Amino acid sequence: VCDRLKIRFCRQEMSGEQKREGYYLLGCGIPPLIGVVIHHFWSDWWLGVPLLSLSILFIYLNTQNRQITTDVLTGLSNRREFDQYIVKKTEQTRGNNWGMLMLDVDDFKMINDTQGHAVGDMVLSQTGSILSEVTGDCGFVGRLGGDEFAAFVWGLKNKCDIHKFCQNLQERLKTIIFDMEYAASIGISEV
Repeated sequence: VCDRLKIRFCRQEMSGEQKREGYYLLGCGIPPLIGVVIHHFWSDWWLGVPLLSLSILFIYLNTQNRQITTDVLTGLSNRREFDQYIVKKTEQTRGNNWGMLMLDVDDFKMINDTQGHAVGDMVLSQTGSILSEVTGDCGFVGRLGGDEFAAFVWGLKNKCDIHKFCQNLQERLKTIIFDMEYAASIGISEV
């Protein structure tokens, strides 16, 4: 029973993107295995090396794509990936309740200048993590650049839901601890 609970808990923690990537990497290991099995039964056919090379190429391309579409500091989607996601999702969710949230860290230049870039990086990283946690499975989060973040959130049925979401986010952002007062400006639009 404990093993099942642990597995179920892990599955809930993985995002859809992480699951797809796991299946993709698992699938990349299958062709070399098939090549070895074929070679075992038909020694004239040696497909292990070409299939292994092909698998390594797929893994490399997947890694390159992730680096192109992911912000290095926060691990969130970058502006390019976020924009592509918004275009795709708005076409799919016409008529549904969704909102666009913009978050800007207030006085970020002052944080960097007085506390140092390491603290500034920590603030950005934690801000991205908190925004991602609050949004959860009901949205898509990206770092647009500098100290600006955006979230595409669905399931906001009315102004009360929007207000609760923003309040929860503001409360969670207060948990970022360093030597200065931290604030962020949040704007959200319901569509």
